[in-house]
Amino acid sequence: MKVKSKEVAEALGVSTATVSLAINGKPGVNEETRKRILEYISGQQGKDVTKGTFVKLIIFENSPRVLSGGMGSFFRITYVESVERLQRDKLEVRLVYAYGYEELKEALLKSNTDGTRGILLRADEFGEKDYELISLCRVPLVMSD
Repeated sequence: MKVKSKEVAEALGVSTATVSLAINGKPGVNEETRKRILEYISGQQGKDVTKGTFVKLIIFENSPRVLSGGMGSFFRITYVESVERLQRDKLEVRLVYAYGYEELKEALLKSNTDGTRGILLRADEFGEKDYELISLCRVPLVMSD
């Protein structure tokens, strides 16, 4: 059953803006309120949205050379083995490419509400501005470059 923001807001005595901020993992909502909102939605939908069913492997390309050249063996060792282990643990792995800051931001924010259990982030040429995006993510994240 799909739950509407207005219904959640009325049931919990918060604004629809607060509900929106909470489910999109944005700042401006205290953690206790965020947790109440997510738990309420979980109960209404009959599933726990705070526990994901899949892991995302995000490849962040901030430069055109990220996946070129000699990365093959490094990629195979670190990510293929990680994916195999996750699959043995009965977790689905979804590959996501993010080209630039805005796409990475969108991928991380979406991960807060789409059933993502965790993220493996492969990033190259990660700048100070890019690191600020990590704080938007509310699921476990492992990053390598």
